[in-house]
Amino acid sequence: MLFLSSRAGPGPAGATAGAVAHRAAQALAGGGLQELVWNHSRIDVSVGLAGGVLLALPVGRHGVDGAHSFRALAAASRRRPEPLLAALEPLLLEPLPEPAEAVGVEA
Repeated sequence: MLFLSSRAGPGPAGATAGAVAHRAAQALAGGGLQELVWNHSRIDVSVGLAGGVLLALPVGRHGVDGAHSFRALAAASRRRPEPLLAALEPLLLEPLPEPAEAVGVEA
């Protein structure tokens, strides 16, 4: 199982991120990925379409609200792991940028 979890703030960096990507690549290359789950419940149970807030779509329910199992992607990766690994690589290697600090303006 490859379990991806959303969280606020930066993700692992440096050697930790590289180790995570390496383990994921090994699992995918071996053809043994049985399940791919994304858990977004720490942030919200829905995501905004195109990054917006006007149209929020539920992530799903896989054990908890806000989690989704990508069974078809896991099944496809057992035949051809390279496309899934290429799609996941930015998530596994690069930590998210630090959020910009709010700037207060007094009138």
